[in-house]
Amino acid sequence: MTAPVRSTPTGGEVPLKTRVAARRARVTEAQFWYAAALLALVAGSAWIWVSAPQAAATALQDLEGPLVGYAAPRVAAQDLFDGQEIVWDGESGAPMVLNFWASWCPPCKREIPALIAAQARYGADVLVLGLVRPDDAEPAAAMARKLAVNYPVAASGLDADAFQAYEVVSFPTTYFVDRNGIVQIRFIGEMNTALLTEGISRILN
Repeated sequence: MTAPVRSTPTGGEVPLKTRVAARRARVTEAQFWYAAALLALVAGSAWIWVSAPQAAATALQDLEGPLVGYAAPRVAAQDLFDGQEIVWDGESGAPMVLNFWASWCPPCKREIPALIAAQARYGADVLVLGLVRPDDAEPAAAMARKLAVNYPVAASGLDADAFQAYEVVSFPTTYFVDRNGIVQIRFIGEMNTALLTEGISRILN
């Protein structure tokens, strides 16, 4: 019986062994680039995760306002829950987070849980006060009750407009005041837990 004979390729034909080797080379190259892309994705995700807390801290450190470094203006307001007068003049000896907000403001509503958590965490060590305008008192009180706010919420304007004194031009705006009554930070925009924690740590130290 005659053994099979493999024909020798001629012209443009490529030997099977060469074609297999070329295919393997292409697969290996594809696997390399896939692995490289996957590694880059993982590295990028890790960088975002690691850098996020630092970004939050930097955002507070870079913001300044016209009152930063000066004594915080006096606040006189009416508590929305019991109608009592709330007066703060910077002599309480406790740091304060003063949050200017409005019931119709979505970012204001979204940041309230972080403020509630901060009040629960720090207790009497930090005063948290939410201020709204008098014409927003009823809707704001209803929202505060619905969200089970655990810190005082009041309407400004008993003897002076705190919104004007603190130069509030948009909502929400939050001031961090140290135990000596000096404004350390003014933050305009929605607060998250990281920003709030960073701000409070600065006025506690």
